Amino acid sequence: MGSQGYFARVSEMTATRLWINNVTPGEAQLAINAGAVGCTQNPTYPQKMLTHPIGSDHAYTLLDGILKSEPDDTKAQSKLQYALVKEVAEVFLPLYTRSHGTQGFVTIQGDPFHEDLDTILEAARYHTRECPNIMPRFPQSPQGLPLWNRFCGRDIRCWPRKSCQRPR
Repeated sequence: MGSQGYFARVSEMTATRLWINNVTPGEAQLAINAGAVGCTQNPTYPQKMLTHPIGSDHAYTLLDGILKSEPDDTKAQSKLQYALVKEVAEVFLPLYTRSHGTQGFVTIQGDPFHEDLDTILEAARYHTRECPNIMPRFPQSPQGLPLWNRFCGRDIRCWPRKSCQRPR
């Protein structure tokens, strides 16, 4: 047992499967090698990559390309987030394929400042259009919960998250 890493030991000894949070593609591969089975990425991920010592040049190149055709800052940020998360999802895709879609998911959360039903649904469709292992996250709130009914029985899986917003 001493030679196994923590993820492998937890997976062997319990029903728990470990996910990682807000990682670069390189960190994702290291985590998979250590036994991680999924990843969740937060809306702060673009900022992490824009200031990352290794990934910032690439993130700025992506952003520059996006800004050439997207004048809306909010939409540009969303497109950058998707482009960066998609790269992590591609690292997890072989695990998703080998597991027949039971592992290898990467979650993505849309704009936390616009959580009305239509915006959440639009973001979920956008985020899942190319990568089968990208799973949208949405709030467990009056705005987010109706999405379960829209997604149940469809090919889009989603991940509910606790909302940190205070009732207004």
